[in-house]
Amino acid sequence: MQYLRNAVKHISSEERIVNISSVYETLPYGRSDQPDFLNAVVVINTGKDAAGLYEFLKKVESETGRTTSERWGEREIDIDILFFNKEIIDNNFLTVPHKGIPEREFVLVPLNEIDPAFIHPQLGKTAAEMLENVTVKNIIRIFPEKII
Repeated sequence: MQYLRNAVKHISSEERIVNISSVYETLPYGRSDQPDFLNAVVVINTGKDAAGLYEFLKKVESETGRTTSERWGEREIDIDILFFNKEIIDNNFLTVPHKGIPEREFVLVPLNEIDPAFIHPQLGKTAAEMLENVTVKNIIRIFPEKII
């Protein structure tokens, strides 16, 4: 939880935070032989372009204490850009919207909590509609603590 708090503190030092979901404790994704995850969605208003935001968030991860880890392995913090306005970006370092959103309950539940009417720019479906179609359930509980 402290990693999440520190990340939000770093982000808010340069960006305006618009909304933060509850924190959800979830089963690990990718590899099951690691501790449970904590997940949340944070909506920000930024003046940066997508590449600039990506670089900033990688810096936030580093300053928050992220160390190098193997793919799908245990990590201290992992910040993804799920959406960037209505833009569709696919290059060597960034894919937005994040491709895994439609099947990831741990993304859709917090997104649905703060904006169920949000429309995925490629799929044309709302967060609520995408959540209805999720088959893999991995949320354990809403974490009792808030990020801020």
